[in-house]
Amino acid sequence: MRPFFENNVLQQQPFKPMIIVVDTTKAGSASNTFVLPIIKAASEVVKIYWGDGTNSTGVNGNNTHVYAASGIYTVKIESRLFGGIYFNNLGDKAKITKIANYGQGVSRLNIGSFYGCSSLLSIDIGNIVSNGAVASNQYRGTALTTVPLLNLSNCTNATNMFYGVTLTTQSYSDFLINLATLPFQSGVSFHGGNSKYNPAAAIARAYLISNFGWTITDGGAA
Repeated sequence: MRPFFENNVLQQQPFKPMIIVVDTTKAGSASNTFVLPIIKAASEVVKIYWGDGTNSTGVNGNNTHVYAASGIYTVKIESRLFGGIYFNNLGDKAKITKIANYGQGVSRLNIGSFYGCSSLLSIDIGNIVSNGAVASNQYRGTALTTVPLLNLSNCTNATNMFYGVTLTTQSYSDFLINLATLPFQSGVSFHGGNSKYNPAAAIARAYLISNFGWTITDGGAA
């Protein structure tokens, strides 16, 4: 990352940690355990607050925490810059149930971050900052039914964005309509999963396809 960006943008921005909610009783490791997969460089500092009054410094790879009792915990991940969380359809992917806040740090790698997180029901993107043009491919939690109105202005590849997901017609329609109001890249491949759209969104969808060459795969008209 260029020093100018890190010193003049990253270090100057308001900072909030990423906040996730986990249910240790769901499939994966032991019922009182959560394994958080992280990608980080040796020079990057990641602090993990496990939600039970304890914390640790994150390492590259699997970060395993054993709780005194099984249950639901709110975990905070603090880092201004790191590779990111990387479940990629492995490990304790089913134990994360919510991204309460995506935080305001910068994650370099987003593809596959939450792929396979079948219990992930909601995401609060907040003021996400990412230097990855394909960042949108990370949200492949198949239990999602609603999503925020993301800004995909810099996205060049959304091939697997909502693959396997069925958003509500209203949420998906609002998403498409919002997309059509943004400045964005041409020729993007976008996957809306099995989600269906309403008549108003059909106009926005057609606009993306005919004027900007988007390829959109979804569940069709409601």
